[in-house]
Amino acid sequence: GFPFRAKFTISSQPVLGDLNDDGRYEIVFGSEDFHVYAVDGNGRLLKGFPQKTGYRIYAAPALADVDGDGRVEIITAGGDGKLYVHRHDGKRLAGFPRRIGSRLKGSACAGDLAGDGRTEIVAGSDKGKLYVFRSSGARYPGFPVSVADRVEVSCLLGDFDHDGVNEVLAAARNGQVGSWRIIRKGSKTRLDWPMEARDARRSGRTWPNPPRYTDLKILPERAPTTAKLQVHYRHFDLDGDPEPGTIINWYRNGKLVKELSGSRQVDARYTAKHQRWKFVLQAEKDGPRFESPTVEIVNSPPEPAVVEIVPAEPRHGDSLEVKVSKPSNDADGDRIRYRYTWLPDKVSLKKQRKARIPGALVRKGQRWTAVVRPFDGEVEGSSSYASVTVGNTPPVPPVVAIAPAHPRVTDSLKAVVKKPSTDVDGDAVEYRYIWRVGKEKLNLARGSAELPARMARKGELVKLEVVPFDGQEEGKSALATTLVENSPPGTPEVAIHPSRPNTLDTLSVRVTKPAPDEDGDRITYRARWTLVRKGAKPKRVNGFVLPAKHTAKGQTWRAEVAAFDGQASGRPAIAEITIGNAPPSPPRLAAEKGSVLTTDPLRLKVLRKEKDPDGDEVTVDVEWFRLEGKKLVRVYSGKNAFVLSPDKTRKNRFYLARATVSDGMTTSEPGEVWFEVKNTPPPACKVRIEPARPRTGQQLNARADRAKDADGDGLELHYEWFVNGKPEIEGKGLPSVPARMVKAGQKWRIEARWYDGEEYGPECAASVEVMDSQPVAPKIALEPQRPACGQALKLRIVEPARDPDGQPVELETRWFTDGRHRKEFDGAMEVPGGVARKGQKWTVEAVARAADVKSKPARAEVTVGNCAPNRPKLSIEPERPLSSQDVRCVLGVATRAPDGKRVSHEDRWLVVVGKGK
Repeated sequence: GFPFRAKFTISSQPVLGDLNDDGRYEIVFGSEDFHVYAVDGNGRLLKGFPQKTGYRIYAAPALADVDGDGRVEIITAGGDGKLYVHRHDGKRLAGFPRRIGSRLKGSACAGDLAGDGRTEIVAGSDKGKLYVFRSSGARYPGFPVSVADRVEVSCLLGDFDHDGVNEVLAAARNGQVGSWRIIRKGSKTRLDWPMEARDARRSGRTWPNPPRYTDLKILPERAPTTAKLQVHYRHFDLDGDPEPGTIINWYRNGKLVKELSGSRQVDARYTAKHQRWKFVLQAEKDGPRFESPTVEIVNSPPEPAVVEIVPAEPRHGDSLEVKVSKPSNDADGDRIRYRYTWLPDKVSLKKQRKARIPGALVRKGQRWTAVVRPFDGEVEGSSSYASVTVGNTPPVPPVVAIAPAHPRVTDSLKAVVKKPSTDVDGDAVEYRYIWRVGKEKLNLARGSAELPARMARKGELVKLEVVPFDGQEEGKSALATTLVENSPPGTPEVAIHPSRPNTLDTLSVRVTKPAPDEDGDRITYRARWTLVRKGAKPKRVNGFVLPAKHTAKGQTWRAEVAAFDGQASGRPAIAEITIGNAPPSPPRLAAEKGSVLTTDPLRLKVLRKEKDPDGDEVTVDVEWFRLEGKKLVRVYSGKNAFVLSPDKTRKNRFYLARATVSDGMTTSEPGEVWFEVKNTPPPACKVRIEPARPRTGQQLNARADRAKDADGDGLELHYEWFVNGKPEIEGKGLPSVPARMVKAGQKWRIEARWYDGEEYGPECAASVEVMDSQPVAPKIALEPQRPACGQALKLRIVEPARDPDGQPVELETRWFTDGRHRKEFDGAMEVPGGVARKGQKWTVEAVARAADVKSKPARAEVTVGNCAPNRPKLSIEPERPLSSQDVRCVLGVATRAPDGKRVSHEDRWLVVVGKGK
């Protein structure tokens, strides 16, 4: 590609720099054909070049990273008086070109003069001025500055006096050199292109060159969630320096992933579907950033599932359903849905896309295949397959019955098909018959639809099983059952006993010849009696025996006896008989109370109302006797005399009641009842204790109301005393308790009963509790007896209180001022000083309390007298008087009276002469 030919003279020095960031130097120069050129190492123009200017270019271009994007720009001083800045792609940098003169012949310089991180451009003008521009094209503050003459050579940048501040040197055509200082704003400065051709050796290349990175990408470029992300890049350094400790930072969805800093790969556990990842490289912490293209994590297709069709052996009309025995796994964790395709006999059913095929589509002999594809919402995974073949369907069971419905042992049984068996496959169906009696299977031909008579006994269960057969399989069997029923027994022969009864006789019917039974069952009999009455509803009594109570003279009774074999009754045998006349029955009586007192009457209780067996009218005669030794003495008699009054009885005697029944013609056997008359106990007593509220030392007396004995016996009252629940032996039998035995807190009880010489009457009782005695009040006095105001008042016990019961005594006090209760001093034995006032009447009450009983109050009173005023506090002024001075008596504080009255003073002067005179 060389030599490279421009369109006109090349008068500027070529310079070297990496414009397109490919790690290789490009050659940059200006030509007098008005163009700026950039060619690679093979002599090929870079894309976007050459770039046209307004006139010839005489000076060498300068190279510097003006816009801070990490790539150098081309700075050209044009012969048209303009300062040009071109990017690596040939486009002009915003803010440029800038006109600074008419025809520029010196090269521009560039560098970070102020240390603020931005590049400034410096150029001299043929108008005698020096310009400094910011990277934006704006003028640097303080510039341009005037120079003595035209500037036709390149300026020079550097810290020439080593004071840490950069200066700009410019040489004018008239031979003068000017120097200008640039105020430092930052900590570091950078001089990219300080003079024409870069340095004194006129190397014409950029230096030092920072580390660069290219071909940045993430591998794989289409990464699923299961793949690791790998860093890929190429490092180059135009100065030949080795790769520094490259800083690697990963970004996920635009956010820095700190835990991955410095890592050259990202494990799959950090990634998820549709996340956007990139990495950024830096040679140093604040150095240029190199970003990789963003990679989006792609979806992973789901794995195939393991499927099966159920039922595994389908029949005609069965619904087919795909069951996922092992679900599809999705690396992205997506929710999996399944898509289904059904192929009956390899033909796709387009309308059947569900997991279930209705039974209406399933036929015998078909081969069904299910194709199942997992779908994660974006893509389908590999298909899974399952197949089944539809087998034969056995026929459905028929509906059968056994005829006759209620067979006996003599009947032959037949199988009746009420509803024939059907076969969904259309196969011809035949029947196979199986007969069972009880649990035993009968050895009959399978085609036999009839069971011969007497193959089953009474009560045995006959089972019929009918099995349909379609030539391949037997269907489910149909069942029918019947029970062999009983044959009823025949009629027996019977007779009634006695043969000539009356109303007192119990009738019975007897079997004279047993009933026959064809089944040979054990026979029992059931009997029923019926009163035969023309035109009336018959009366019936069950049983072989008819009690006499059901019969009446002249009645005709029919006995019916039927044989029963445990299940059914045969036809009954019939016999009849008529009831004759009967005598009346004896009375049934009892004592209402066999043992009574003299105050009670003797009463007979009729256990049964007397009737004549024939219905005749009857009367009852009663006689009453008293037993005297071994003889019976009649005391009273009469018809229906069932009661003997108390006035006809005596205590401790036995009495007999004898009764007979008569129907006017005959008398029944007598009925007898004995009674015993006993002594009547004394009545209940009423007792009380006096006094009702006793105190210590008081005698207790029992008082009882008078009473009368029902038998007229004399009465004695017997006593028993109890103290605190225990018997008091000393007072037993006595009506009183001595005073010396009565103490406070005791609980006394008396129990008493009347005695008539034979028996005690009911017990009566009374109780009292001995109350505490009232304590004796103390004798008291108040001291002082004539108190002055402000003095303390003290209670003095002249004679202490005492309790007759010997219990501890407590003293309670109450204080009063002019009759007003002073509660604040209750319980106190004195009133402190400073309380009492002149003229007040003070009263104290003292009450003695033993347990919960208080004494009468004791009182003492005093009246408070006048109060002397306080002693005055005096001083004499002046303390050391002269003979020419008056002396004064001065009160230090006001003198007060304790009772608050006005105080006046009387003064008396004493003159002490000599020794105390």
